[in-house]
Amino acid sequence: MRSNLKKHLARNGVAIIKEGEDGMACRVHNLNIIASWGGGWDHVSVSLASSRSCPYWEEMKFVKDLFWGPDEVVMQLHPKEADYVNNHPGCLHLWRPFGQEIPTPPAWMVGVPATKATPEWLLPAREVE
Repeated sequence: MRSNLKKHLARNGVAIIKEGEDGMACRVHNLNIIASWGGGWDHVSVSLASSRSCPYWEEMKFVKDLFWGPDEVVMQLHPKEADYVNNHPGCLHLWRPFGQEIPTPPAWMVGVPATKATPEWLLPAREVE
C-alpha cells in the first residue's frame, strides 16, 4: 500500500471513520471501505453505502488508485468453493501479498492495446436517434 496513505486519502476526500494498528474503515463518495495490512496481505474491501449491489469497475479502479500506486498490481480472487466466505452480498475485495510479484497475462490476451485502433465492434453501442 502507499507509504503516505493517510495523506493521500485525505487529499482525495476520504473520511477515515475508525483506525487501528493494522487497518482502517473509511468512506468516500458512496463507498464504504475497510483496509487492512497484516498476515502477509494488503486487503481492501469495498461496498456501496446505499445499495446491496456490487461496486462497478470504475469504483474499484478508483479505490485501487487510492491505496496503491499506478505500477502496483492487485487482484480480486475467486477461491475454491470450500473457502467461500460472504459476509455482504455486494462487497468486493482487492488483495496484494507482501513481498511477492503478482503474475499478469500479456496485455494482448486481456484486450486491444491502447496503441492500436479499436475495432468498431468493441466500441460502445450508439444511441438510436
